[in-house]
Amino acid sequence: MFVPDLLYHGSRTANIKALEPRGFSKPTAGRNIPAVYASSIPAVGVAHGVGWTSEEGIDFYVRTTGIVCLIVPKMLAPRLYGQLSLYTISSKGFEPTPTDYSGTGWFSLTPTLVLEEKVFGSALDAISEYNMDLRFF
Repeated sequence: MFVPDLLYHGSRTANIKALEPRGFSKPTAGRNIPAVYASSIPAVGVAHGVGWTSEEGIDFYVRTTGIVCLIVPKMLAPRLYGQLSLYTISSKGFEPTPTDYSGTGWFSLTPTLVLEEKVFGSALDAISEYNMDLRFF
């Protein structure tokens, strides 16, 4: 199995030096153990970092072309205007997330040092930079 060197974690919180294990925002997945969750695709990190849950109607998927499609209810669009940080971390100590069928999700049960932080003025800026397909319903 291919293990990437770097992973990406999105957050509304800036200036994090180490990511601590927390629950993740997809409670319907049936598994919500405190862990550091990250993705091998920066755009997936962005999608998770906006600060919402799947129970609010948010969905996203990775197309076969590699483009991430983010589907958002119109009433939640204002959340896209808030600042977002995308953290780059090492994949050392991470395992594939069993409930992630895209193969891009990884988790670690231990705190993880941040290698780099990229701050975006808004989630919309990050969505644009990573060429995500944003759709509203």
